[in-house]
Amino acid sequence: MPAANLSAIDLNLLVVLDALLTEHSVSRAAKRLNSTQPAVSRSLGRLRAWFGDPLLTRTRHGMVPTPAGLALADDVRDVLARLQSIVARRDSFDPPTSRRTFRLTMSEYPQLAVCGPLLAHVLPRAPHVGVDILPWSLAFPEGLESGTLDLAVCPPTESMSGIHAVPLLRDDLVVVVRKGHPAADGELTLARYAALKHVQSAPNGRPGSVIDDLLAVAGHARRVVLRVPSAVVGPALCAMSDCCATLPSRLAATMAEAWGLVILPLPFDAPAIGLDLFWHQRSHADPGNAWLRGELRALFATRARPRARGVSRIDLVRRSKRTL
Repeated sequence: MPAANLSAIDLNLLVVLDALLTEHSVSRAAKRLNSTQPAVSRSLGRLRAWFGDPLLTRTRHGMVPTPAGLALADDVRDVLARLQSIVARRDSFDPPTSRRTFRLTMSEYPQLAVCGPLLAHVLPRAPHVGVDILPWSLAFPEGLESGTLDLAVCPPTESMSGIHAVPLLRDDLVVVVRKGHPAADGELTLARYAALKHVQSAPNGRPGSVIDDLLAVAGHARRVVLRVPSAVVGPALCAMSDCCATLPSRLAATMAEAWGLVILPLPFDAPAIGLDLFWHQRSHADPGNAWLRGELRALFATRARPRARGVSRIDLVRRSKRTL
C-alpha cells in the first residue's frame, strides 16, 4: 500500500477493525465500541474500500475473517497498542519512576542559588531523574526553541516570541570581606565602600557595571584591583586579602560559610538581582517540563523578597551583560 494513502484513512477505523476481527459480529463490535450497528457497518464499508478486500464475510456460522483480515489482525492490534503507549507516555509524568534527564542553562550564581535547593528538596523525590546544567549562553532562546534545552534561568529580559517567563527569585546585593577586615568594624558608609579595594565579577572582562553607574550618580568611584570571570572566585579571593566583593545575598551566604567571610549591607540603594525561569511554548504542555517548573517555583515561593527597588535586566538584542 503506498504511503501516500495513509492520509486518506481515519485511524479510528483501525479501532473498529480490531473490534470486528475480535468479535466476528457487527452488533457485538458496536456494543464493544459503545456505538451503533449502522455506524459500524458504514465503517466496515470504508475499511473494505480502503484495503480492497471484504475483510469479514458472512457464513452459516456468522462473520469470519478473510485471509487478508486474519493477516491484519495481529498487526492492527500491535499498532493500536503502540499508539496507546505513546498517548499514555505523553499524558503522564511520574517523578518517582521517571528516568528523564532535563537540560537547563544558567550561569554560576544561578547554579549555586538554584541547584542547592534542587538537590536537597526536589531530586530526592525523583530518585531516577537527572539534570544536566549546560554552559550559559545568551542564545538560550534558540536552545529552548530547538529542544536542546528544557529550561533556562537568568536575569529578566524583554518579552520574546514563543518564550514563557516567570519570576523565580529576587536577591539583594551585599558586600563581603574577610573576618578581621577593618571595614567590618563600624558602619560601612558609601565613602568607606568606595575607598575599598574591589574584586569584580566580570564575565565579559570589560570595565563598568551596575555598581559603577550607581556610584557615579552619587559622585563616587571605586577602585577595582582585580576582575575575574567567575562569580565564585571573587569572594574566595576576598577571604585571602583585604579586598571586598559585591554580590547577591544568597551567593554571599554560601561563600561566607565556606570561606569565613563577613557579610555587610550595601551602603546605597541598588536594583535587586532577579532571576526568571524561561521555557518555550513547545514545552509548555509537556508534563515533565511542567513538573520541574512547578517544583522550582515552589522552592522559592516562600523565600524572602528583596528590599531593593527594581530589578537588573539583560539585553538579549544587544547581547550585552550587566555585571557587578
